[in-house]
Amino acid sequence: MTWVRSIPAVLKLGRLHMIVAGFVLFLLGACIALYDGAPFDTGRFLLGFLILLPAHLALHYSNDYWDTEADRFGEPTMFTGGSGVLVHSPQLRPVARWLAVALMVCSLAFSVIFVLAFAFPAWLLGYALLGNLLGWFYAAPPIRLSYRGLGEISTAITVGLLMPGLGYLTTRGGIASSFWLLTVPMLCYGVAFIFSVQIPDVEADRLGGKHTLVTRIGRRAGFVWAGAAYMAATASLLLVSLVVRGENPPWLPALTLFSLVPSAIGLVGLVRRPEDRQAAVGLVNAMLTGLIAFVVLSDVYLIYLLSR
Repeated sequence: MTWVRSIPAVLKLGRLHMIVAGFVLFLLGACIALYDGAPFDTGRFLLGFLILLPAHLALHYSNDYWDTEADRFGEPTMFTGGSGVLVHSPQLRPVARWLAVALMVCSLAFSVIFVLAFAFPAWLLGYALLGNLLGWFYAAPPIRLSYRGLGEISTAITVGLLMPGLGYLTTRGGIASSFWLLTVPMLCYGVAFIFSVQIPDVEADRLGGKHTLVTRIGRRAGFVWAGAAYMAATASLLLVSLVVRGENPPWLPALTLFSLVPSAIGLVGLVRRPEDRQAAVGLVNAMLTGLIAFVVLSDVYLIYLLSR
């Protein structure tokens, strides 16, 4: 049965290991909402994440579909360059496209169910639609954000605000001031993330016609921008702690401390700035692992505080 033999390749297309990053970001927002006094509801948490999960998977399938030509010029890494499946198995391209569309429909359907089940404001549907459209048009025509120099903005918003924001919103029902304290730091991390993932693929993106920041400034300068963004996140967390010290939630100093992990690795990248792709891939993997470690440590600490 041919379709059975294709299942591993189709699953690889989804880059399932990346879903962990989406979950821990969603969990971060949910934990902050719980600390702000929202009651924990298992149904709200699971259904809220089911809005994000298919949208995140759809992003992977649609990007692999629309980026197939550009991906021919590069090699996939742990975090960048797509899955490489469609380059070697082009017969699966229609499957990737229809899966992306079906998953986006599932995400929107779950948002409708959430609104009806929990008497939630209908604007959640627009929130879910925005996230799905940013994912689809990151590479899809006619907008093709990543090919027009706009991919950095959409990714920073998606990673830095929409993913953790969805966790907060579906848990609490609205945004409180404590979440807004993280707006600038999380946007900095969104910027750091997209700069980091662009670094290994600079040659392939140039050949594939992508107009990213790193294709314009080069790999070495890309490390400078990425490192600066990681350190800007720490600086903004520290600044918030100092400026609004009397009103800060008690978890903010711990998050500032945890932010030193990706900042330290980003500083190494800024100093070393390797031009060689193999060295760059290793350093980018370390930076992105450090970013995930920051979010996981923050989640664990918040869960610890909530359990006391």
